[in-house]
Amino acid sequence: MLREISPRYFSEGERIDIAELLAQWMNASQISRELRCAVSTIIRELRRNAHATSGYRPFHAHALAAGRRRRPKELKVVTHSELTAVIEGKLRVR
Repeated sequence: MLREISPRYFSEGERIDIAELLAQWMNASQISRELRCAVSTIIRELRRNAHATSGYRPFHAHALAAGRRRRPKELKVVTHSELTAVIEGKLRVR
């Protein structure tokens, strides 16, 4: 199940655009002008999400970025019964 990504982050389509522009031998500053974002954003994207052996691959980059997103976690109160007992005890004292 894919969750919607905030517009603050690159979409899969934007990552495809980056890969196409790289294939046209554009550098990070030219790509940033084309996509209207900061050069540092492009450089960070290329460094963080580059494939180990074959440079920048947009679908691989998108999968890596999706894997780093926050995932829903259970509350600590639910997963730690001792913590629940301490909280209940303090609430009874009140």
